[in-house]
Amino acid sequence: GEAEDMDGVGRFGWVTDPEGNRIELWEPA
Repeated sequence: GEAEDMDGVGRFGWVTDPEGNRIELWEPA
């Protein structure tokens, strides 16, 4: 997956499950 830090917003990223679906992950700052 990938992750990206955004100042003052939090951390956003995603992973891909075995079926190829993107699962978005969000961690507020």
